[in-house]
Amino acid sequence: MSPQTTLRIITRPFLPLSLFATLALLLSGCEQATETPASQSPETQAQAQAQAQAQAQDKPTPALPTAEVKTKPVQAAKSPVHASTSSTLPNFASYTDVKQKKKAFFSYMLNLVKRANANVLKERTAVKQWDTSKAANSTISALVEKYRVEDTLSATEQKALLLKRVQVIPPSLVLAQGANESAWGTSRFARQGNNFFGQWCFSKGCGIVPSQRNDGAAHEVAKFDDPLESVESYIRNLNSHPTYRKLRDLRSTEMAKQGYPTGINLAAGLEGYSERGHEYIKEIRSMIRFNKLDQLDPGVLADLKAKTQEG
Repeated sequence: MSPQTTLRIITRPFLPLSLFATLALLLSGCEQATETPASQSPETQAQAQAQAQAQAQDKPTPALPTAEVKTKPVQAAKSPVHASTSSTLPNFASYTDVKQKKKAFFSYMLNLVKRANANVLKERTAVKQWDTSKAANSTISALVEKYRVEDTLSATEQKALLLKRVQVIPPSLVLAQGANESAWGTSRFARQGNNFFGQWCFSKGCGIVPSQRNDGAAHEVAKFDDPLESVESYIRNLNSHPTYRKLRDLRSTEMAKQGYPTGINLAAGLEGYSERGHEYIKEIRSMIRFNKLDQLDPGVLADLKAKTQEG
C-alpha cells in the first residue's frame, strides 16, 4: 500500500439479499449443495449470498461502520516486528471440493494469524516492561501512536490503556471474518490486493477501484504488500478503533475469567462492523460453530503465549 494511504472504516451500500438468491448458485460454486444438500445451514446460505454479492458488486462485503481511522498510514503503523511474506497467495478458487478449499484456506490463514498475534504479544511485553517513571522510549512512543492512545494522558494512564488494547484476537474470529469478507480468499481484492477484510482507503491510487463504485465516490479497496499485512491491519483496527470498544471490554472480561478470549464471545462487539448489525454477528458466530473454529482458540493462544514467554 502507498505510504500516503489513510484508511477509513465507512458504511458501504448493502444490496438486498433476495437479488442474489439465484446468483449464489451460479457464482459461489454451489458450496451449500456440497455440504448440506437436504437443508442449507444459516452459515452456507449467508456465505453464498455474501459471495454472490461481492462478485456481483465487485465490492468487499459486508459493510463497515462510518468512522474515520485518524491514524498514520497503514505502512507507517506496521508492527516493528513485522516480517514481510513473499509467498504467493494460493489459488483457492481452483479447489473443486469445498471441504478441501476450506481446509486449505483455514490452514493458510491460521499461520498468518499466529504470526500477527505473536507480534502483538511481543508489543504487549514491551508495554508491560515500560517503567512509567521514566520517559517513554521510541518503541513505546510508536505503540502509543499505533494504538491511538491520547498523548494528553499521563504515562500511567497510557500504559493501562495500551495493556487493554495491545492484546491478541481469537483465531476463530479472524478466520471466520476473513472467509466471510474475502469469499474464502477468492475475491478480486484478496487475489490482487491481499485484502481479506474489506479495508477501504481514500488516496487516489492507494488500492483497487471497485468496478461498480458509485458516481462521486472516491474510495478504493486498500491494497497490501502481503497477506500478513492485511491481517495485522485488521487486528490493529479491532484493537484501536472506538467502534470496537465493546469487543475489547468483552476480551478483558474473558481474559480475567479464563485466560484467553473466544471468537464466539467477542463477535458481540462487531455491531459496528456491518450495517447488518446483529445479523452479521449471527452469521460470523454461525461460521465459527459450523466450522468448529472455536476449538482453535484455547490451544493456539496458549501456545503463542508460551513461545513468547507472555504471562
